Amino acid sequence: MDYISTLAPASLLQSVSSAGSEVTRRIWAPRVPLPCPFRVCDHQRGGRTGLRAVTLQELLNKAMEVLLVAGLARLVLEEDGTAVESEAFFQKLPPDMALMLLGPGQSWSPPRVCEPRPALRPPPIPHTMNCGPLSLTSCSGRRK
Repeated sequence: MDYISTLAPASLLQSVSSAGSEVTRRIWAPRVPLPCPFRVCDHQRGGRTGLRAVTLQELLNKAMEVLLVAGLARLVLEEDGTAVESEAFFQKLPPDMALMLLGPGQSWSPPRVCEPRPALRPPPIPHTMNCGPLSLTSCSGRRK
């Protein structure tokens, strides 16, 4: 008899209703965005580090902590110095983008182009007459 009472329309309707709300909650729940990777360096292009963040503010806080920058800091694109100021712009950056953290009084500058070093060549061989291996005579043909 207890089994039949559990199949009563009221209890059956309640369990179907709770199952429906659970499915709705899972389908319509906002997804948690995954942190995106970035490469961040200081104003001298040293101390490069990889950081992951979901928001601009989160990345800024992590970069300031890792690169030991205090005060007002800002992020710019390392390649051309474009300021990353808005969350909308930040969200459009591709993964693994190279950024530069600038502290108070620091500014972006283009990377220094190093002149290629000439290839190391062996010292030139002196222009002397080669008389062959272990000759007992000099190059003129006289015996020593």
